[in-house]
Amino acid sequence: MLEDQYVSEKLEQFRQEERRNVSGKGALLGKLGARAFRRWSRINRTGDEEHDGGSILG
Repeated sequence: MLEDQYVSEKLEQFRQEERRNVSGKGALLGKLGARAFRRWSRINRTGDEEHDGGSILG
């Protein structure tokens, strides 16, 4: 229960920082960067690479 609260607080903090950082053209770049990072971190965690060395954006 305490862990859920901690995760929720961190997620909200991250969202607030994202709102501050993203503006105009930066919004698209931010989304692409986040997607690439999620893909990269999933590969690193699981060793799951479904692509044949193609784009990290999938």
